[in-house]
Order: sequence, then C-alpha cells, then structure tokens
Amino acid sequence: FIQYIERQVVLFDAIEDAGFSYVNNMHGRGTIRSIKEEASNKQLESELIDYIKRFKVRIVLTAHPTQFYPDNVLVIINELSKSIAHDDLDNIKKLLVQLGKTPFYKKEKPSPYEEAVSLIWFLENIFYHSASTIYNYIDEHIINSVDLDNSIFDFGFWPGGDRDGNPFVTPEITLKTAERLQFSILRNYYRDLRKLKRKITFPGLENRIEFLESLVFNQLFYPE
Repeated sequence: FIQYIERQVVLFDAIEDAGFSYVNNMHGRGTIRSIKEEASNKQLESELIDYIKRFKVRIVLTAHPTQFYPDNVLVIINELSKSIAHDDLDNIKKLLVQLGKTPFYKKEKPSPYEEAVSLIWFLENIFYHSASTIYNYIDEHIINSVDLDNSIFDFGFWPGGDRDGNPFVTPEITLKTAERLQFSILRNYYRDLRKLKRKITFPGLENRIEFLESLVFNQLFYPE
C-alpha cells in the first residue's frame, strides 16, 4: 500500500509540473511581465532598470536525505511531466510501468556526496534553464539596449560542503562535490555550444565557437 501511495505522489508531482502554466497565471500580478507593464504605465522604466542592475537573488540548495527522490526517479518524473504536457499516452503508460518497478529508497543512508549528486540534478536540469530564461527575458524586454552587468542569480550549495559537525563531510568530500558541480555546469555549457555551433555558421565566428567547444570538451573529459 505504501509503495502504491509513493507512486501516486510521483504521478501528482509530474502532473503538477506539466500543468503549472495552466493552473497559474504566468503573466499575472507579481510576474516579471506584470512588473514591466506596471512600470511602463507609471513611466518608471528607468527606475526599474536601475533597480534590476543592483537586484540579486541568492538561492541556496539544501535538502535532508529523506526529502528527495533518487536520480532515476527524478528522471522518470521529468520524462513523465513532458509526456503529460504533450498528451503522449503511450509513453506515459511505459513510464508508469517503469516507475512501478523502480525502487524509491536505498536500504543504506546516502553519503554526503550522494546527497550532493542528487541535488546537482536540479541545478543541471531545472535551475540552469530557468535562470537563463528569466535572465534573457529581463535582458531583452526590460533592460533592452542597456548593458546588464548583473548576473541576477547567485547559487549556493549546501550538501557536501556544510560544516555543521557532520563527521562524514570531509575536505575530500567537499573537493569531490566541487568537481562534480564543475562537471555539471561544463556539461550544460558543452550542450549549449553544440546547439550554437549548428546555428552560427558565419566566417570568423564558426572557428571561435569550435575553439570554445574544444576547450570545454577537454576540460570535461581530459582535465589536467
């Protein structure tokens, strides 16, 4: 019965993710678009731009080992959300069958590094794309031609680097976690460079993108 309830919760999580834009008003009060329009109506565009230039959000990721799903379950949730959003019933059935045969918990408590790896999944697959989408919208629709020398987002990462007395979080674990974080972000950079390479085929720029791609590739797979 507990196993059944667990999978029901995952299904509802996937449905909630897939239907978020339908349930919530993505352009309503409190959204970036709403703030932009309100500033425009009140002729406060310059004040809004000045505020954004110094505005910063710091997101610190942390979690208790019992509060998140294993990596393989996260992948299923992600794929399930996409399939629900596209009404792909055949794939939904396959994923639900896969979910029914996938264990939710390990018998042993995860190590600090394993906790970190599980949370890095969110950085790589959720926050990386969400933060860039928000930043690009602000840059294109609010800042416009004004240079935006502000990253908007700062990310902190607690697992694998906390110093709250956990004897299993050693300097070696912290370094290993930092290396995994670096690998994760470089892997996303490499994917984006591959996409960019297919779109920018102009003389003078193509070689520069290929050079950047090779740098990231070597750092990913052949670090010194």
